Parts: sequence; structure tokens; C-alpha cells
Amino acid sequence: GWWGTLPHTHHLPPKPFSTMAEAPTNRLYVGNIPWSTTVDELRGIFAQSGNITLVDIPTGRQGRSRGYGIVEYASPNEAAGAIQTLDGHALGDRNITVREDKAPTKSAPAKSSGGGGGGGGGGSS
Repeated sequence: GWWGTLPHTHHLPPKPFSTMAEAPTNRLYVGNIPWSTTVDELRGIFAQSGNITLVDIPTGRQGRSRGYGIVEYASPNEAAGAIQTLDGHALGDRNITVREDKAPTKSAPAKSSGGGGGGGGGGSS
């Protein structure tokens, strides 16, 4: 049958913990946060779950929050715990979404926009 032509699709959905064989992520995507949320507020919430190394709320043009944040923990175990604890957590008038922030290289096949070029590292010595 025609479905035989799609052998490579069956492993695409993320498998909860079998991905530990690859590099487990200590980086979380925090979605649906109120626009008024500050980095300090986000850190205050997520610090309960572990040792945070980075909190970021990307902004779009005009400096508006894009409505999501990035939180990095010192270890993937802490990140996993934060997902369990804080996914669906009430923040302001809504409930936040917490999940692994997949590295773009994993989820996006080679046809990503423009190739990116590896970032370079800016030649300061």
C-alpha cells in the first residue's frame, strides 16, 4: 500500500524519556505567559524547581514580550522536574505551558530558512 512509502515518519513524535540517550535538554520553553511578566517573576517561579542558569523573555519589535520565556537549569533532571511541577501553573490570569525547548537542529530538517551559518562566536580574544 501507499503507506509503505513513508517509513521514516514513525519515529518523529517525541518519546517522553527515551530521548535521554541523546542529549537531554536542560532548557525549557515557557509558553502563554502574561505580557506583563518579568524575568524576575519567571525566575522566582522556576527557582523552586532547581538551580537556574538562565531566564530569558524574548521581545519582538517595540520591545513587546512575545508571550513566552526560556528557562535553563543546571541539570536536565531539574528541568524535567520543573515540567512536572509547573506545566499548567497559574500565572496572572492564565496558565503557563512548560515543555522542553527542543534545539532547532533536532526538530528542523536541513531545509531550515537560510542555513544559519553556525553563529561564528565573534572574534574577541
